[in-house]
Parts: sequence; structure tokens; C-alpha cells
Amino acid sequence: MGIMEERNIKRIYYFDKLKIFAAFAVIVIHVSAQNWRSGEVMSTEWLFFTILDAVSRWAVPVFIMISGSLFLSKERGIKQILRNNILRMITAFVFWSVLYVVSDNHQGKEMTFADGFHDFLTGHYHLWYLFTIAALYMLTPFIAKITESEKLTKYLLIISFIFSMVLPFLLGIFSVYSEYWKAQVNTLISRTDINFVKGYLFYYVLGYWLSKKEITKRLRILAYFAGLVGAASIVVFTALASIHMEKSNSVFLDNFTFGCLLESISVFIFFRYNADRRTPSERGGKIIRTVSKYTFGVYLCHAMVLEFISKTLHFNTLSINSFIAVPLLVLIVGIVSLAISAILNQIPIVKKYIV
Repeated sequence: MGIMEERNIKRIYYFDKLKIFAAFAVIVIHVSAQNWRSGEVMSTEWLFFTILDAVSRWAVPVFIMISGSLFLSKERGIKQILRNNILRMITAFVFWSVLYVVSDNHQGKEMTFADGFHDFLTGHYHLWYLFTIAALYMLTPFIAKITESEKLTKYLLIISFIFSMVLPFLLGIFSVYSEYWKAQVNTLISRTDINFVKGYLFYYVLGYWLSKKEITKRLRILAYFAGLVGAASIVVFTALASIHMEKSNSVFLDNFTFGCLLESISVFIFFRYNADRRTPSERGGKIIRTVSKYTFGVYLCHAMVLEFISKTLHFNTLSINSFIAVPLLVLIVGIVSLAISAILNQIPIVKKYIV
């Protein structure tokens, strides 16, 4: 039986642990981004924010990779996906998008009905994830047929890598340094319009492939080193681009850069081969499973908690020394968001459709 044929999995704790750390990393990204654009390029605070963002960039790609690992490892019917997974993303989006519009209005953002309706449809800045993961769920029955073959899986990953990573990365470089070559790459991308293989589909399939493929110790060590290089490259490229543009430039703080890809692969492989070395005790396993279950709610509500602290309590990453403010904010936002998610998960209908 080939590595792509096995579709029955038991509880895998490294996925749970990855989800917990990824949720924490998302909070780090959003906290460090709070005053990043307003800071002076290459100042101590700006570099601190950039480094924190860079080393946490793997968070969302790894969330996607976990979903791919789980959804492509077990046969799921179309009705099951529509009823259980896509419906949940729709109801969660409607609930949280309305809540964020109400929260923005309550905290002083002036808006007409049209403004509010537009904000509801587009969603808060982090709710894009619900659209993306719902789309991947919808495509899962098709993708699963491809991943039954290792050869086709590799072929899909190669094509997706080119159109999701290579061309966008070149576009990012040229958008900073060359308008001419930016236009040429844009033309190439627009004329080879194969959207099916673009975007997070790459991470979705990559997560499944990495969860099934045996990786030698030598390759694992190489992957860990590559992850460090990837994180450093994000910082360096971001600094160079920002210096060149004379303002903060986030083109390399993106989930589709080589640096982010190397980080994501490194973190995923590290947890796969190290997080499950010891089987947790019954109590420990229950805690891990419970916190892992709450991470979706943490993702959904953490931005509201962060904005409440900033706009209502008037505390942000520049209120005191940033080296103290950032970890303090991450800790507070993380604990409060986890508590909110835990409470919401005790309400049956909310647990099923909202968090």
C-alpha cells in the first residue's frame, strides 16, 4: 500500500499541539503588527516587531496544512462536508462578522448602514480565513482523488508551487525594485489563469503529503536549518524593501514567500517527529485535546480582545517599553481569548455552529 492510499487515522496529538502553538503565533503576528507601520523603519521597536512577525509567519499556513492532513486522510462524503464543515464556516462568519461590525460601531467607528453592510460582507481583517478554508473543504472531494496517487500529488504540488510561490515572490520583488518587470510578471500570471492550483491549495496538499511521507533524520535536520534561514530571510527582505521604499513595506511578510514556506515545513516536520515521542497521560491528553478544540474560538475572538484593550483600555505595544508590552499583550489576549472560547464551547448550539 502506497503512502497516499492510507486514509484511516487515529488521534494524532502533534496536530493538537500544532494548533495550540499556531493559535499563539497568530496572536503574536497581530500584536506585533499593531504599530508596525507607524514605527520608524529600522528603529529598535520596528525591528523587534518585524522579527516577531517573521518568526511567527508559519501560523496560518500550518493551520491549513493540518486541515489538509486531516481532511485528505479520511474519505468524506459531499453531504457530510457541506452539512458539517462548510455550514459551520458560514454560520461562524455571519455571527462573528456581525459582532465585529457592532463592536467597531460601539468603539467609535462612524459608519452608515451601507458602510456596516460592506464591513459585514468583507469581514474583519482575519475572517478571510473562513472563506479560504470553506473553499478548500468544497474542493476536498476532487483533491482527494488526486492525492490517492503519489505521482499526481507531486505533480500538483509542483504546479501549485510555481503559481503560488515562485511567480508571486518574483512579483513581490519587482513591485519594490522594478515596475517594468512587475508588469511582465503580472502579464504572465494573468494570461496563465489557472486559479485552481493557486493559493492555499498548495499548503493544504503539502500538509497531507508531509504527514504521510517518511522523512529521514538528515532531511529533517536540513529542514530545521532551512526554517531558520527562512525566518531570517523574511526579516532581511522586509528591512531592505522598507529601506528602499522609505516606509514599512509588508510585501515579504506574506504567507506565500519562500521564507514562510521554509518556516512552515520546518515547524510541521518538527512537531510531527518530536511532539508525539511520549504518549501523554490520560489527563494530559484530555487537556491537550480540550485546548486544541478551543483554538478555533481563540482565532475568531482574539482580534476583538486586542482591539478592546487598545481602543477602550488605551494600552498597546507602544504604551510602555515594547519588549515588555508585546509579550504582556500576547499573554493577556491569549488567556482572555481562551477563556471566551472555553465559555462559548459550553453552549451546545454555539459550540456546533459558531466556534
